[in-house]
Amino acid sequence: MEQAIDVIHRAGGVAVWAHPFWDLDTPDLDTFPGLDGVEVFYPSYTEAQTRALHAAATERGLLTTGSSDFHSPRHERFNRFLAYETYGLAPNLGPLSAGRAGTRSAP
Repeated sequence: MEQAIDVIHRAGGVAVWAHPFWDLDTPDLDTFPGLDGVEVFYPSYTEAQTRALHAAATERGLLTTGSSDFHSPRHERFNRFLAYETYGLAPNLGPLSAGRAGTRSAP
């Protein structure tokens, strides 16, 4: 994973852990050194999961992104854009909010 994160950074990208609750009951944000952010807002997340990820990411200075994971209008769950709840929390998109993802300097 460290190598993948390094490749993303060298390409000017931002490494964000997509839907960590998809495979884990309790994702540990310290698992991947160099991670830039985590997908905090996602259609299948409960409010408790969203709040826990947001707090953990914010505490670590990580970006907090969201995705509806749109697949098609006919898909059972992922059938519309912005299909996730923020529960009043604000995303922190950092360089992504201004379309500057490629401005990160390689370490």
